[in-house]
Formats: sequence, C-alpha cells, structure tokens
Amino acid sequence: MNEMFPFYLDAGMTPDDYWNGDVAWVIGYRGVIERRREWQNQVLWLQGLYIYKAIHAIMPALSIKSKATEIEPYLDEPIPLTEKEARESRERKERLAYEKNLAYMKSQAARINARFAQKRKGVTADG
Repeated sequence: MNEMFPFYLDAGMTPDDYWNGDVAWVIGYRGVIERRREWQNQVLWLQGLYIYKAIHAIMPALSIKSKATEIEPYLDEPIPLTEKEARESRERKERLAYEKNLAYMKSQAARINARFAQKRKGVTADG
C-alpha cells in the first residue's frame, strides 16, 4: 500500500480517500491514470505526425538528387480528429472551392461582356 500511495496521489486521490475510502475508488483512479496515459500517447503521436508533415513539405528543397527547390505549403488547418471536425473541414474546403470557381466564372463573364461591348461600339480587340 505504501509503495502505490504516490501513484494514486498523482492520479488525484486524496490521502484520506486512499487510506480510509472505499477500495473501489482505487480502480476508478487507476482508470484515470490509464486514460491520461492514452491521451498523452495520442498527443505525442499527433505531434509526431505534424513534424513528419512539416519535414515532408520541405524535403524536395533538401534532397540532393532532386532538382526541385520548391517547398510544399504546410497544412492550412489542423488535422481533423473527429468525424465532426472532418465534416466541417470538408465543408470549408468545398465552400472555398465553390467561391474560387464562382469568382473565376464572374471574371470570365466580365471579360466576355467587355468584348461584346467593344464589338457593339465597332471596336475589335485586334485593332
């Protein structure tokens, strides 16, 4: 019991709960420690993924064999971890693509309309 005392204090258990409380509480606090360890492992894994992606983005510029010196852009946004975050990210990307395409179509329409306006005036683009 004395040997495990610091372990459970670290998990958030009070000395009174450890020595005088219900024995079943120890199981709950052990679960807290396991979840905390799993969470920390997930955070460290994600940190490694971000580092990997950053290194991958600059690899063409660092490679001796490759003549490419252009660096890929880093991630535009954090990596989605939940289905909700993934859906929101997809929707954002779709909305941005739609807005970009809409702006392109508007610029093309304005260019074509300007040509027609010039032709109506009797002026051609060729002179």
